[in-house]
Amino acid sequence: MFRIVFILPLFLIILTSPALADCELIANGTTLLAPTTRPPGTIIYNVDHGYFQGCEEDTWVRLRIAEAGVSQCNPATCSGDVIDGNNIRNYFVLTSATFDGNLGGLAGANAACLSDLTANDWRGKENVTLDATTVRAWLCDATTCNDHLPDTIYQFARSGDTGAGGAFLPMSAGSIPATSGTQSWNDRLRLSGGVSYWTNRAESSASSWANSPYQASTSCTSWTSNDTGISGRSGGSNNINQWRWSVGNTACNNQLRLICIVDD
Repeated sequence: MFRIVFILPLFLIILTSPALADCELIANGTTLLAPTTRPPGTIIYNVDHGYFQGCEEDTWVRLRIAEAGVSQCNPATCSGDVIDGNNIRNYFVLTSATFDGNLGGLAGANAACLSDLTANDWRGKENVTLDATTVRAWLCDATTCNDHLPDTIYQFARSGDTGAGGAFLPMSAGSIPATSGTQSWNDRLRLSGGVSYWTNRAESSASSWANSPYQASTSCTSWTSNDTGISGRSGGSNNINQWRWSVGNTACNNQLRLICIVDD
């Protein structure tokens, strides 16, 4: 038995249900490769089952393949989300630059994201239009958050590094992501390294966040101050739980990155 790992740059990938369980028993008595043995985003052809599988978070998911440019599947014959790897329009991008807590408010943070993402190359940049209507900082001030779009699949990327990113981050409707699993964000398919970034985002659970501020007092005065005596809430990519978006308070004079959301 063997598995063939390869890249499908010219295809539409349609995730279909049901998802395969971790180490599902197959006919010849062996088991499927556990997702923990392959990085999320890996695509394999399973010769025992006779179809493609993609590792999404902690589960192998069956893939349906169609040539690029064809229409989406008929809901009567197939189901699942369509992911066009050549034309993703929503991104979760780590900035190349770092910033202290005086960002000029949410508006200034949005402008910082736009400037950084425009100035640097990153995975998927060619797929989107970057302007003030499509780029925002994934950030909460004392009262308000810049939130993701509901029922949308985002792709990780890192500004200044076209080889980083590529893993998908499905978002649900409402206030929390569909899943963020327990996968750290420091691997090459996500943010590619141990980094810290401003968030002030409230915790919901170990695998989801709330679209509300952590505290008014942890926003560097709504991101208008770099005073050493006040703090901003930050996240860290090395973590596997809610600390990815809410790990601790950092003095506002420190230099941290931003995560930017792109919705084109």
